Amino acid sequence: MNKKKFILPICALLAAIAVEALPFSMSCHWTPEKDVVIHETYSYFNMTVFRNGVYGPFVTTMLSIAMVLIIIVLSARKEPNFKQHRNMVRYGVLTFIASLTPLILGSEWFSIYSVVISALLLAATVMLHRMSDDVLAAEEALNKEREKKAKQAKKERQQAASNAGRKK
Repeated sequence: MNKKKFILPICALLAAIAVEALPFSMSCHWTPEKDVVIHETYSYFNMTVFRNGVYGPFVTTMLSIAMVLIIIVLSARKEPNFKQHRNMVRYGVLTFIASLTPLILGSEWFSIYSVVISALLLAATVMLHRMSDDVLAAEEALNKEREKKAKQAKKERQQAASNAGRKK
């Protein structure tokens, strides 16, 4: 499996995390009184928003960071694993859906930075999904090679056993 293919999804995720870290990436609109609307911007990492019951941005950030770590760990493996790769794609979809949670509160909570973050997360997930065929092909080739080696070893054991039987 070509490990260089994992660089683009990791870069997209790191770019999303960088945008999430900007102090004005999360747009919040609070209404403490009937006709008063307070507009504030926060970083996705800011716990103030999380404390006020807006969980989506912080969850998106934590899922993004976890996804980068998972991709790094899985790309470091010598043998491809299609199941784990498929689960990583599912995790990417979950992260993308989490990035859309500010829309539940209204479109004014979804800033241009939120759009960029969601687009980068979607791009990383799509790139990972497109790699799935390569991972499956590599895993199948590895399994065929293992089967071939197992058959060869079995044949050699049978020949050794028959030669040992002839010598007696």
